[in-house]
Amino acid sequence: MPEIEKFTISETHTKFAQWSNRRAWELLEKPSRTPEETDEMVDAAHTSLYHWRAVGTIINLQRGKWLLAHVYGALENQALSLKYANDCLALTTAHKAALRDFDIAYAYESMARALALNDQMEEARKYYDMAQAAGEQIVEEEDRNIFAGDFNSGKWHGLE
Repeated sequence: MPEIEKFTISETHTKFAQWSNRRAWELLEKPSRTPEETDEMVDAAHTSLYHWRAVGTIINLQRGKWLLAHVYGALENQALSLKYANDCLALTTAHKAALRDFDIAYAYESMARALALNDQMEEARKYYDMAQAAGEQIVEEEDRNIFAGDFNSGKWHGLE
């Protein structure tokens, strides 16, 4: 009989947070999803944030809020995309020193997309420009290239 692995509560939260985050991304990256998969994607993103809230750092919380803004943006849910983009930006503003340079760029990117989805084009353009400028300032080339690839793809809801 295989040995049963035991985890502390903190380790369990971490494992569930990581697993849920990966699952949300798997479903986000699918070219098409069933309604059930769409529900699972939303649940996975929320579950990841729930578990990070129990054991994570401000970085995990900020990225969790960003993921929810991204998920709801992909679903074109105006209100929730904007809510989570605002939450992400608030955490980013309050804890900028604790975050990585790409976290800041992604926070601006999520605001730009959410605002554009909500037809607030002037404000969206401001955050689009901020995201682009912050993206260009990302120090590590690999991170900068990943951000540029993400920035230059996906829906901009008429902003591009």
